[in-house]
Amino acid sequence: MAFNKNKKIVTTALTAAMVASAVAPVAAAKLTPAQDATKAVDGYYKLSVKTKADVSNSAKVKKAALAKVAKLTSKKDAKLKASLTAKVAKKSAAINKYYQTVIVAAENEAKAIAAVDAFLKAAAQVPVTAETTKEQVEKAYADVLALIAKVKTEAKKTEFKAAADKMKADALAKIEELASPKVASVTAINATKLQVKFNKEVNETAAETAGNYTFVGLKDKDGNAVTATAYELQEDNKTVVVTLSGAIANDTTFVTTVSEIATKADANVKTAKYTQTLTFSDTVRPALSEVKYTAPGKAEVHFTEELSTIGTVKVYDGLTDVTSTVYTVAHTAGQSFISLTALDANKEYKVVVTGAKDQSGNLIATPIEVAVKNAATDVVVPTITSITANAVGSIQVQFSEAVKSIGAKTVVKVDGYDSSAATVQTFDAKTNTLTITGLESSLGVAVVNGAVHSINISGYEDLVGNDGSAVTKVLSFSNSAPTLQATSLVKEGNDTFAVLSFDKAVTLDTTLEVTGSYVTPENIYKVVDNAAITEATDVKVDLVDNKKVKIKVTGKEAGNYTLSLPVNFVANAGVKNDKAISVNFSLSSSADTTKPSVQNVYVPGELMGADTVALNTVYVKYSHNMSAAALNPNNYTVDGVSIFKDAVFVGDKTLVKLTIKDGVVGITGDRNFTVSSLVTGENNVAINATTNVEKFTENVKPVLSTGKLVDGDTLELTFSEYIKDSTIGTTDFEVYIDGQKVSLANVTQGVGTVANDNKFELNLTTAVTAQQLASSVITVKAVDTGDVTDLAGNLLTTGTVVNVQK
Repeated sequence: MAFNKNKKIVTTALTAAMVASAVAPVAAAKLTPAQDATKAVDGYYKLSVKTKADVSNSAKVKKAALAKVAKLTSKKDAKLKASLTAKVAKKSAAINKYYQTVIVAAENEAKAIAAVDAFLKAAAQVPVTAETTKEQVEKAYADVLALIAKVKTEAKKTEFKAAADKMKADALAKIEELASPKVASVTAINATKLQVKFNKEVNETAAETAGNYTFVGLKDKDGNAVTATAYELQEDNKTVVVTLSGAIANDTTFVTTVSEIATKADANVKTAKYTQTLTFSDTVRPALSEVKYTAPGKAEVHFTEELSTIGTVKVYDGLTDVTSTVYTVAHTAGQSFISLTALDANKEYKVVVTGAKDQSGNLIATPIEVAVKNAATDVVVPTITSITANAVGSIQVQFSEAVKSIGAKTVVKVDGYDSSAATVQTFDAKTNTLTITGLESSLGVAVVNGAVHSINISGYEDLVGNDGSAVTKVLSFSNSAPTLQATSLVKEGNDTFAVLSFDKAVTLDTTLEVTGSYVTPENIYKVVDNAAITEATDVKVDLVDNKKVKIKVTGKEAGNYTLSLPVNFVANAGVKNDKAISVNFSLSSSADTTKPSVQNVYVPGELMGADTVALNTVYVKYSHNMSAAALNPNNYTVDGVSIFKDAVFVGDKTLVKLTIKDGVVGITGDRNFTVSSLVTGENNVAINATTNVEKFTENVKPVLSTGKLVDGDTLELTFSEYIKDSTIGTTDFEVYIDGQKVSLANVTQGVGTVANDNKFELNLTTAVTAQQLASSVITVKAVDTGDVTDLAGNLLTTGTVVNVQK
């Protein structure tokens, strides 16, 4: 018992001792410098860096780690020190790279996006007004594109670019909306076509009225006058293409004037009158552009510009020349392509073009060879959708698609009689319509008015070669009165005509009266009475095209006209109009045809009234108000050379002030001063070229050439030409010694010179010292405010600085 009791006591004591030992803290072992440095570097290396704050904290950890590495000074720790230093550098580089490529890049991206957002929001707050210019919009657009370029996120860039494009488009559209209607430009499409562009949609009738356009100075290569023959408003209602009677010669300078044109939206709102001087030149050769396949069996060989002639075109099937009426080559002067038709489907041809020329006569560089192959898989046969009688002996056949070889293959039978040989067949590819005239009911017997016949059409095929079936229809033939198709205004010489285009040949009964009314530009309604138009002389069928009737309207008051051609006034084959025909057109104001002239020319030094004409100025006095052509400096020459930099009207439009370019007149003397015949009056009538002999004063500015120290307090100044004594003084110059300005006493005539010479002496208030003479830099400057002149009055070139010779 005792033993066991003692054993328990011992065990309890041991247990207590063990627990106390476990609970009591054990003193940590002290790390060596190597262990401490390693631990610090490892801690730095394992840092996770995600934010800018993490980067800032990592710098502190790095500094602490490097401090502990620095304590490794023993030789045995050298290798470890190098390794730990490299490890810190590697981690530091990684953190820096992350900072620059991720954190800084994200900040920069955010700033770039914010900048674009701010710009677009600010731009949206700026209203577009009548004073806003396209240049300002383009500048803003360029600025925002520059900001967008700094954005790296592609989706954002795309979003911003779309917003910028919309901002620009909306602003430009608003500018157009607010802008006054005007001619935007006049340009040459080529040698035979001009293009007039308006900034707003214009009225078709006014835009296609010949009297609203004047072209002065158009000549062909032989010196013959070229005139405008047609005006066509394009689909955009803003562009008029003007067709000319011939090709303009290269280097032709001409003046274009466009009168006020009514806008489409409001006939009372018109474009401003416009005048521009243009010079035409085209020396670029036409070249092959592409081959287009417009339909089965058809191809178009396109060039880079319109052709005046296609020269020689050959079509080859292998080595065989198959150019013929079967393989048709066609071109209309003014088109930019050559049409090939009746080509077999899926067969390759070689087309050779030699000698093609553009409208200016520029020849293609070398013969052009091009492969043409019209692939087709069409198996649908053509059909005839309708046959109708146009007039006696004439029918119209409507096909479901384009057909080929009309003249050679289409068979027309009248009551079973083959009338094909007697007919003329014309196919309109735009409408797939065949017009057949000259039908005969039997050999030599024409179809007559009032007859009824059975018409059978056969022998046609589509462009691929699919044959169509014969169709028969019974038709009644009778003539009808002419129908008015269009009305236009044409100017011929000094006369203006309203030209009426009918659908068929016309005869007139001029014993009947043409009546009508018109509304003046002041909205005054007036009547065209019986005496206003002399039918026998003023209304005639056109001698060239008997489908056109010309009504002379020369000298009629401006206004919107509505004329009425009475019943039975027009007829075709005896069939007359059974209802009055209404004719509408607009006339602009009658032009003053008085030719203006040059009344006087005033050159520098001459009196113009009580005033003397200043240097570098010429005045031209005209007899009438002049157009903007009088403000083109190139329309004035001296000995054949344009020496003027600008021209303005003074007081009114009869006096033009010309400013001569600096330094272009080297010697004073008589010169031939010419005013070009391109100058026109406000009435668009050109003057006769005028040449006067006038005395022009030299206008070359003098220059300070050299400076020389000729005495301790005296500088000799030499100029490029003689100077007027009375204009030179100490206030015209500044003298510097080593950059320090010195005072001047006076300016005197140079030793051994005469009055108004090119050498003068500039006296210093204080003489140059020996030391300054030996080492200082002395300069003389002609000050900007100086008023020194040469003998002709030309001011000394200011700002010139010369080093003084010692």
